[in-house]
Amino acid sequence: MSTPSAMKWPWAKPVTPRVEKVLTTLAQAQARTFGSAEILPEHFLLAMLAEGTGLGCRMLTSLKVDAGLDVEPEALRALLEGALPQGGGPAVEGDLPLSKRGERFLELVAEAAKNMLDAASIGTEHILMGAATEQGSVVDRYFTATGAHDMLMFALVCTPGENAGAGPPTE
Repeated sequence: MSTPSAMKWPWAKPVTPRVEKVLTTLAQAQARTFGSAEILPEHFLLAMLAEGTGLGCRMLTSLKVDAGLDVEPEALRALLEGALPQGGGPAVEGDLPLSKRGERFLELVAEAAKNMLDAASIGTEHILMGAATEQGSVVDRYFTATGAHDMLMFALVCTPGENAGAGPPTE
């Protein structure tokens, strides 16, 4: 699998090892599971949910537990899976390319990290924030319907990142 250093990524900040895994190996696996010929934003989110231990996933859980909102990671996963085209693409050898939406999504992730001044590197919270800011996306509609959109954006901006102030990732 390609790594962020071997591909063109739209950010200046380093990525955490967890995000590197989510954006490469796990997103590729999610895309192949659904028979996709390219990587869509939904694959990145499904990969983040499959990894399950990052700040992005913990924030989803806290919206349910701490804020009492009707946010369920499994419901989000089902919506993401239902939004994907099923097996429409031809088999692709090697790494799957990014879709145009996938490229734009990564720009949103980079923008989220840039706007969080204390973020020394890009973590899963930036993937979640990028998804929440993709207007009209499944995630945007889900967070709006559950009443979590504004609270999530506030929490993401106010919460120190996985590696806030820690310098470049070491793993």
